[in-house]
Amino acid sequence: MKQRFRSKAAARDAIWDCLRDERLARFPFPPHGRIPNFKGAKEAALRLLEVAPWRDARAIKVNPDAPQRYLREEALRRGIVVFVPTPRLRGGFQKFDPARIPVDKIAEAASLSRGAKW
Repeated sequence: MKQRFRSKAAARDAIWDCLRDERLARFPFPPHGRIPNFKGAKEAALRLLEVAPWRDARAIKVNPDAPQRYLREEALRRGIVVFVPTPRLRGGFQKFDPARIPVDKIAEAASLSRGAKW
């Protein structure tokens, strides 16, 4: 039976607690209060890109959070343009066009901390 939660906040707390308690959370710690990094994030990104509509996408929006780095990187490797929101959308969106990024620099661009030039 599916678990029901009193609120969205209660559901988030339960997931964060589970990630911590089951040692599935990855840096940064604690997982609470953010989109948490987690064991299997890379595999999840690969699986997501096998599902329509992401599989057939030419452009996607991906958050700048750590676990989504793999999604940004794999999308760029597949030739998908990636849009990433800036903090609080103050700078709008950053556009990462794989046609303008050398193949050996895709991981750098996907990391965001080193990818601003792309």
